[in-house]
Amino acid sequence: MSSSENSQSALSNSGGAVVREILPNAMFRVELAGGRSVVAHLAGDARALLTRLVPGDDVLVEVSEYDAGVGRITGRPRGARGR
Repeated sequence: MSSSENSQSALSNSGGAVVREILPNAMFRVELAGGRSVVAHLAGDARALLTRLVPGDDVLVEVSEYDAGVGRITGRPRGARGR
């Protein structure tokens, strides 16, 4: 199994979430649809495209199966507009 397959199997796609707080070091506190809060960082494509996020933005988040308090922001939902 390759490294990318390992990382894909270790993440569950939780879907939509809302940015609640901007933290240091490109980290964000994100509230998932179920009300749970996780700390997430920008994933590769979102970082490469210099995605700017502000509190209240809708984002797509993948949550780690190993640590439910950690995730990564993979982008914005289709049709979502930046502020």
